[in-house]
Amino acid sequence: MKLLTVIPIIKNVFTGQPLSYFAVQNIKPGSLVFVALRNKKIPALVTAAEDVKNKKAELKSALFKLKKIFGIISEPFLSKSFLGAVNYASDYYAADPGRILKQIIPAHALQKGGTLESPAKTLSGNYFQPIIFQTDADERVRYYKNIIRESFAKNESVFVCFPTIEETKEAFEKLNQGISHKSFILHSGLKTSEFKKNYKEAARSKDPVLLIGTGMHLFVNRPDLGTIIVDHEASANYKKMERPFLDIRFFAECMAKHAQIRFIAGDLVPRVETEYAADGGLYQKRTAGSQYATSRKTAFFLANSGNTEFSAISRNIKDIIGQMLKRNEKVVLFVNRRGLSPLTLCLDCGQPVKCGKCSTPAILHKNNKESSRQFVCHKCFAKMTIEDRCFHCGSWNLKSYGIGTEKVEEETRRYFPDSPIFQLNSDCVKNRKQGERIRDDFLKASRGILVATELIFSYFHEPVDNIIIVSVDNLFTLPDFRASERIFRMLLRLKCLTNNFFGIQSRLENKKIFKDALNDNLASFYREELEGREQLGYPPFSRLIKISSSAKSLALLDADINRAKILLKQSQPLDFPSFIHKINDVYTHNIILKVPPDAWPYKNTTLLETLRNLGPRFTVQIDPVSIL
Repeated sequence: MKLLTVIPIIKNVFTGQPLSYFAVQNIKPGSLVFVALRNKKIPALVTAAEDVKNKKAELKSALFKLKKIFGIISEPFLSKSFLGAVNYASDYYAADPGRILKQIIPAHALQKGGTLESPAKTLSGNYFQPIIFQTDADERVRYYKNIIRESFAKNESVFVCFPTIEETKEAFEKLNQGISHKSFILHSGLKTSEFKKNYKEAARSKDPVLLIGTGMHLFVNRPDLGTIIVDHEASANYKKMERPFLDIRFFAECMAKHAQIRFIAGDLVPRVETEYAADGGLYQKRTAGSQYATSRKTAFFLANSGNTEFSAISRNIKDIIGQMLKRNEKVVLFVNRRGLSPLTLCLDCGQPVKCGKCSTPAILHKNNKESSRQFVCHKCFAKMTIEDRCFHCGSWNLKSYGIGTEKVEEETRRYFPDSPIFQLNSDCVKNRKQGERIRDDFLKASRGILVATELIFSYFHEPVDNIIIVSVDNLFTLPDFRASERIFRMLLRLKCLTNNFFGIQSRLENKKIFKDALNDNLASFYREELEGREQLGYPPFSRLIKISSSAKSLALLDADINRAKILLKQSQPLDFPSFIHKINDVYTHNIILKVPPDAWPYKNTTLLETLRNLGPRFTVQIDPVSIL
C-alpha cells in the first residue's frame, strides 16, 4: 500500500495545496489520479509516493481519515522540466500548484486515456539559449522553418506556441508544408477524439515532431524537445484573465530554462521588457535584413482639417478615399471605439451620461431595430433609452463628443453612396463565421470601405490595399504606463497589413510616436519609452504586484483595503480606486507594490507568504497587464 501526496488540479481558491491519499497500486510520482475532494471526483497530480508502513506512527496520530484514490488516469506523463516550471510559477504567482496546473493543462488531457508516456529518448549536451527575433510575420515564418529543418537534422522536436486558436490554425498551414506527417496541431477547439489522435501520434512518434499549439499544450512530453518558440510574444492573450493570472510566455521560458533548451520569442514589436533584456545581454537579439521593407506610402493628417464643421473624416482623407475607390481599391478605416460617440456631456453641470450600475460613461449607439438611438454600457451591457434631459441636473443642454465606428460608417455612406460599406466590430460580429463572412465579402468586392476596430487583427492576416487610422487620440488619455507601447505596436501592425497607403489622422500632430511609427523607428521609440519608465520606476526597472478587492459595500471594501495595507506596510503600498470604480454595482479598489525585479520571489519570502494568505476576497496579479 502506498501513501500518496497529490496536488488537486482545480481552480477553487485555497484547495490546491498538497493532500494525502492511499492506493493499493504501485503508483509513481508524476502520475495522474482521480481523488475525492468535497464530494467531487477530481484529477490530481502525484508528487510523492512511499510505503504506508514507513508512516504508520504519523497516520495513527493524524486527525483525519486517509481516503483511497478512485483510480489512475495515467502513468507518469509530465516531464521534469514541465513540473519544475509549475513549481517555480507557483511561487512566482503566489499561487497553489494546483491552480497553475489547471491553467496550463486542458480538461480533455485529464480524462481517462487522455494521456500517455512518450518515447524514452533524451537530449544531451544542450543548454538554455534565449533568443528574441524581431521582424514581420512572413520573415518570422521563414526563420521558424529554418529552425525546424535544423532541429529535425539533429533529431530534435520543436514546439511553436501561439496566443490564439486562429493564429495556431493559420501557422499550421504555413509551417507543416513538406513535413505534414511529422506535424501535429493541438488546441482546445479540437474535438476530443481529434485531440487524442494528434496527441498520441505526436507523443509516440519515434522521429522528431513539430508541435504547433496554444500554451495549454506545452505539457506534451517529448524528451527530444530541443526548441520552444513563442510567436507574437507581445500579445496580451498569453496572459490568463483569472487567478492566478498565469502568463504563458513566462511559463514557456521557465520550462525551456529547466530543460536547458533553446527558447525563441518572436514578434514585430516585442514588449519593452523583452527589448530591455535583449539590450542587457539576457537574450540573443536577431532581426531579418528586410524587415519592414515596402514600397507603401505613408502620411499624417490633422483631424478635421479642411472641414467647416466637425467631421470624423478630414477633407484631405475624403479626397484620397475617393481617388482610391476610382482605382477600384479597397480601404480600411480604423476606429478604436464602437458606437456613435464615446462621450455625452451636460454642458451646464459638466457631468457625463453614465451607466446606472457602473461608473463608466454610457456610449451612444444606433438602435438599428427601431431606427433610433440608445445608450449602451460597454461594461455591464445595460441599454438605456435616450433622454433629452441630463440625468444629473435635468438640463436640456447635452452634447456628444468623440468618434465611434457608427459615426464613421454614417459619414462614409453619405460621402460615398455608390461604394459598398462594411463594418467589423464586436457589435456586428457575434461569432467566428460572421466575422469571416464580413471579411470575405469585403475582399471579394471590386472596391469598398471597411470600418474596423482592433478586431481586424483576428480576421486579416494578409495585407489589404490601404489603411487609414481615423481615431486613436483617446487612447493617450488612459493613465497607464503601457499605453504608449500598445499604441505604437498597434500602429506598426496596421502598417504591416497595408500594401499601398497607410495614413494616420490625429489632433496630436506633435506626438513623436506617430513619426516613429511612420518611419519604422523602433530604436527611437524604445529609447524614449525606457527613459520614461526608469524615471518613474516602472517595469523593467521594478516588478509590479497588483492586489485588488471588490465588494458591493464601500464600507466592507474600505475595511478590506485598510487591513491589507497594514499587512503590506513594509512594501510601501499605494492604493487607489480602480479606473472604473464600479461595474454592475460592485466597487473595486487596487493596491500597487513595486519590488526590485531580481528580488521576487525568493528574496522576498515574507511578502510572498503575506500574499498567499490575504484571503479569497483579494486577487493578486504579478506583472499585471494594466495597473488601472
